[in-house]
Amino acid sequence: MVNLFGTQLRSFREDQSLSLMQLAEKVDVSKQMIHKYENGERTPSTPTLIRISNALGKTPADFFNSQMPNVEIGDINFREEHKFPDSVGALNIIVRACEEIIKNVIEVNGLVKNKMEFSNPLQDVFVKDKKDIEKAAKLIRKKWKLGYSPIKDVVELVEDKGIIVVEIDDFSSDEFSGLSGFANEKIPFIVVNEDCGDVTRKRFTTLHELAHLLISFSDGIPISKKEFLCDHFAGIVLLVDDALIDEIGRNRTNISMEELVKIKEKYGISVQAIIFKTHQAGIIDYENYSSWWTKYKEWVDTHGNDCLGSYISKEKPRRLEKIVIQAIQEKLMNWHKATEVLRTSIDLLKPKLNHLTFSLE
Repeated sequence: MVNLFGTQLRSFREDQSLSLMQLAEKVDVSKQMIHKYENGERTPSTPTLIRISNALGKTPADFFNSQMPNVEIGDINFREEHKFPDSVGALNIIVRACEEIIKNVIEVNGLVKNKMEFSNPLQDVFVKDKKDIEKAAKLIRKKWKLGYSPIKDVVELVEDKGIIVVEIDDFSSDEFSGLSGFANEKIPFIVVNEDCGDVTRKRFTTLHELAHLLISFSDGIPISKKEFLCDHFAGIVLLVDDALIDEIGRNRTNISMEELVKIKEKYGISVQAIIFKTHQAGIIDYENYSSWWTKYKEWVDTHGNDCLGSYISKEKPRRLEKIVIQAIQEKLMNWHKATEVLRTSIDLLKPKLNHLTFSLE
């Protein structure tokens, strides 16, 4: 971004037939400093960038908009069971949407001088079986200092760790839940379907795809087993075995739907996943697991899914919006550009900025 800024600065200055000294006097810096800016040797502070922009009749964003960053989507993790009427066309739509979001994130990050850094806490972990994936799930909670507590917002957590989350709202069918991959070989991203159903499914899907991004699987593991292990990872990260045991105790033979719903509403994990985890954690044997599962399905058939409680969480990607608001606040981006990047209107965006400004005063 620095070289791009310097190139644009020189171009804008020469377009207006200004010498280095003339621009320096307008900006109240030395001629040598303008020269360093143009050569990429120094980066102007935010106040200086604003003065340069005013002197040249530009906005700060103009210095970074001459070319969008190049983004290439490499191999992606895409479940074979995901089927669309036109699978190739639908997948291309998703990839193009990812490219656009990632380009915008890179561009705005450059404006506000935020570093885009992703560090894989499981880079040295290799998984071949269920025991390995359980260790990996517990390790990620330890590395990210989550303890045994519920994760309030999974999407926010993942974004805070440097992973771009893209929400797709063009697929009303639940055939597609999510996928993941890397852009430019180093920028991780996760795609989730906005219409995938209950918010607990979106949380689970996000963590399933996180496993694909973080974990290296041993050679020769079938795809179906990888998918099972990623599901297992997601379940443990949402609700560790010790926390589940604290909630319902050991050696259970029966349980009420009310207990299961309370756990769902506390940890943001589906009732189905809780029942499965109860068996996996050794709290109930297979016979009781089958019984609980049958009773669960009978309950849903009789009462419907609406009686299974709900977990309150936004689970919405906010990273791009946050840095755009920061850019507006610092006068690095104008309203027109902001609404273009976020695909929204000024009327919808301004209240968010006003609320943030008020809260910081």
